[in-house]
Amino acid sequence: MERRKAAEDQLREDYELLKERLPGLLFKVLKNPELEDELDHELVFRPDMKTAKCRRGAAEIHFGTDNSKMENLRVARKTLVHEAIHATGVNHNGRMRSLNFYSQLSRDLFTDKIMKKLGWEPPTEEETRRRSRRKRKQDYKYVAYCPECGNEWYRKRRSKLIKHPGRYQCGKCGTRLRSRELEEKE
Repeated sequence: MERRKAAEDQLREDYELLKERLPGLLFKVLKNPELEDELDHELVFRPDMKTAKCRRGAAEIHFGTDNSKMENLRVARKTLVHEAIHATGVNHNGRMRSLNFYSQLSRDLFTDKIMKKLGWEPPTEEETRRRSRRKRKQDYKYVAYCPECGNEWYRKRRSKLIKHPGRYQCGKCGTRLRSRELEEKE
């Protein structure tokens, strides 16, 4: 509980810095005067939420404290930056798409670029993967995995990957995959 409170306090401080610097950074990174919008949204922490979202109409960024992002400051900061970018007018359709920004990878790279300009270290791929695995294990019933490097692919249904994992190989190391049903507590 104390750890989450400390994370909330840090994110409030981070948000004040974002309010001050993000519009200028977006202008420099995107070289687009349309995006020089002010960041005047209020940061609202909600214990009932697991995600984060920007509500432009209400001028609020809602950040759920009931999620695993709060366990890792770098992941939480990245989420905060992502939502702050939405608050300044960049959305997932037109502008992001025109910036090659629609794919998850491009969004992540763009957010990482802003974080570095703020002097913050973006989360590693492993930190992000670990957080999403923890979240996914609650919702999924099957997993295909690489016995060599440990990569995992979660599925809700018994797909071809789960039925015939030997037909597929790991993209990281090339080893043939295996699959299993997840236990309830996993």
